[in-house]
Amino acid sequence: MWLSYLNLAVIVVGVPLTLVLAIVASYFVPARYWLRLQAAAATLQGYTINVAGIFPSVSLLAALGAWRSALTCRDIYRVSWMRWLLALLVLQLVAIGWSPEPFAAIRNVIFALPILTLCAAMYGYARQDSGGAVRIMVWALRIAAIVPVLVVLFRLFPSIEARFYGLRAALFLISPNILSTLFDESGGNNVIAADKAGGLFINANTASVYLGVCAFLSWGLAKATQHVSLRLLAAIFWVGVFFTGSKAGVIAAVLITTLAWLGRFLRVRRIGLGAAIGFCLVGAAVSIIMPFVMTAYRDSGFTEASLSTLQSREIIWDFARRMVREHPILGLGHGGWEQHFAFYSYANGFRNVMPPHNAFLILWAQGGVFLVLAGVGFIVSLAWWCGRHFWHADPKVAALSEGLLWAFAWYVFQSQGENYGLAGEFHLTPLLGMAMGLTLAYVGVPSKCTPYTEAMAGAVCHSTKSMGVMPNTVRLPAET
Repeated sequence: MWLSYLNLAVIVVGVPLTLVLAIVASYFVPARYWLRLQAAAATLQGYTINVAGIFPSVSLLAALGAWRSALTCRDIYRVSWMRWLLALLVLQLVAIGWSPEPFAAIRNVIFALPILTLCAAMYGYARQDSGGAVRIMVWALRIAAIVPVLVVLFRLFPSIEARFYGLRAALFLISPNILSTLFDESGGNNVIAADKAGGLFINANTASVYLGVCAFLSWGLAKATQHVSLRLLAAIFWVGVFFTGSKAGVIAAVLITTLAWLGRFLRVRRIGLGAAIGFCLVGAAVSIIMPFVMTAYRDSGFTEASLSTLQSREIIWDFARRMVREHPILGLGHGGWEQHFAFYSYANGFRNVMPPHNAFLILWAQGGVFLVLAGVGFIVSLAWWCGRHFWHADPKVAALSEGLLWAFAWYVFQSQGENYGLAGEFHLTPLLGMAMGLTLAYVGVPSKCTPYTEAMAGAVCHSTKSMGVMPNTVRLPAET
């Protein structure tokens, strides 16, 4: 009996007290330390003990520890996409008012916060030490290279993959809550199949998103710093996508890469001799191997697997159409989809509760049409902001913007068929947040006293009050 009272006292008194002490202590820790810790933890995560049903990772704690930067770097909120991000977080909290599971709303906001706190932390640190900020981003991507290595290893040797997920060490690298769904077919978490591999992810599709985002972040940073190892790293990430066995990942790899090449051509409006020779060689190789590829494609079962996935999605879409007609404005609230789908599943003879598997559908289910509009605003404003700086006079700034755009495009593209939502993949939100902050530091924010304008040379008006420097005086180092 006394153990029950002790556990209750720990939950009611100990946990809140520890949280308050941690928040106060984190105020005195400089942002660079949280960023360095995040560089190591974004991929490895480092899951800790069970707290109210979740296992907070070192990555999440480091991101939340940087909360002070979100308050001190207030000039970042003059950028439109940061305002849309804030609206997204606030509307998720507002949805608590009609949510069956209010705690789920708080949990979803907590998992989305790293994209805000780390963006602010990286922005502030990059304005003080540009070389240090770049080194943090480079090391985060280098550590992320563990994932493609494991993906290739697990794809070639499935028995090693199966043993890995059974190790106790896997509970430190993969959330125990997620690892428990390894055999949940409704979530697509079947990476132990011979034709799937996820490395530190139990969902091959999510692994492919991670590799794709890291590929373009590495590519953009490599062009900005002329760092040869990052170019190689980008290629390793991109090739690793094809070893995951993700159909959506393969499509994204071809589609986003093609768009990136077209975007680069439109920016420079010319093709160099080396690129022209490369295109010719690739075209000739494709013409030669295409008959063999088509034969392998027919024998691979790719089409049958795609049709099977489509059938499961049609079940979700049918349920979503019914719910949208009944709750068009407010949605179902946090936890509402799971409750309503349980009845729908039972009535139609299904065994599992299927998640929405679409970013906009997730937003609607959580907070209704206004949350969807905030999500659309965030996507469009960030894409427009990045695209506008393709033509920046400084090629390094243009490269950072380009890499961020295509990384984010890959993330959003696959989110239309996955269940991580718009800001809920806790491996990727830290990397995207840091990349956004780094790019924002070199692009600059609108001045508080004058309209945001760009001269023909591409110079950007910075806020000298908060940054303490003149426009375009910050430059990326050539080597890190």
